[in-house]
Amino acid sequence: MFLLNTLDGEETKKEKDEKDHMSFEEDVYCNLALKLVQCHDASQITLPAVHAFFMWSLNCIFQCLIVCIVLLAAENAETPLEYSYFLKMYNHTRDEASSALNVAVATGNPALPAWFDKSLEETCGVQMVPAFLWTSPWMTLLWIMVMIGEIKTSTWWFMFFWNSPRPRMLSRTGDEEADDEDDEYDDDDEVRELLETRDLLKPNEVVVTALTPCLKAVLLFVVPGMRVLLAVLLMIAGTKFIFVQTDLANAVLKVMTLKFVMTVDDVLIKALATQYGDRTLKLAKIFSPGTRSRCCGIPTLSKQWESFGGVFWLVSAIVLWLGFFWAVFQGEFSFRRSCLSYHQAFPGSFGVHQRYSIIGAIQLLRA
Repeated sequence: MFLLNTLDGEETKKEKDEKDHMSFEEDVYCNLALKLVQCHDASQITLPAVHAFFMWSLNCIFQCLIVCIVLLAAENAETPLEYSYFLKMYNHTRDEASSALNVAVATGNPALPAWFDKSLEETCGVQMVPAFLWTSPWMTLLWIMVMIGEIKTSTWWFMFFWNSPRPRMLSRTGDEEADDEDDEYDDDDEVRELLETRDLLKPNEVVVTALTPCLKAVLLFVVPGMRVLLAVLLMIAGTKFIFVQTDLANAVLKVMTLKFVMTVDDVLIKALATQYGDRTLKLAKIFSPGTRSRCCGIPTLSKQWESFGGVFWLVSAIVLWLGFFWAVFQGEFSFRRSCLSYHQAFPGSFGVHQRYSIIGAIQLLRA
């Protein structure tokens, strides 16, 4: 019985140790983090560290440029829906245009005000398409869920770095140094290096076991800080870019296109890293005691996290979706829905003869 309890205890301890290990990802962020730790451990700046910083900087520049280009393209495409554009071109607000369309549908009279000219009708014909099946809202929700995955990973890196212990340095007297071979020190007194080799048969497999306060601050900026910043910028730009798409296929495909931007760091690693450096990065891990097993000092939360952790991230995605999409694009989407309702009530309006309805879609599939 005692033997079984001992084995169970050892198994539980091993399981906790595994939970508190996190493998380095094959991207420029983790690559630079590992090289900085190795530089600090060796007390000198190495050429691989300079190379890693170059790739990290290149990735940040590329992603920022892509975000700017996406935002510029989205801003140009959004112009016909902007409030100021309606006042300038039609001398009426976007809400008044939506109201005119809704009144026509409610009364069954297709007549529209005189200021509702051909140009505005063409805008309606184009903008009503993504309102069909609520395509733009669902695709933006999907994109935000993709970015939530990036934020979740960055959060775990923040917790692992933040909770990483400080290296404990041993101060010895001359007599103690002379008797070093015969002395045995307690765990609290032993010298802890930043990097440890887990298996002598695998010398490239290293584990980051401690971080100095200065190095910890740098790594928090290099990995989770920069990743979250780029993720938030890309989430905002992507949400706007997906919303302005006026083609059903494009609204779906743009999500996958934007996801490629997130893989720029992986592309740089595979293209510019050496085979040895890539292998070392694959085998590297960080050990942060209690980060997952005790949830950074909150054991009760760690027991429940496996149950409600997924729900937390889902709710976070929905909250961000409500904030980024509905708070910003509610007026524009209402105008789109009004245009679609008018077209469904009066088929062939706006010069569009294709039926954007469930019945029309079924008839098209049967044809």
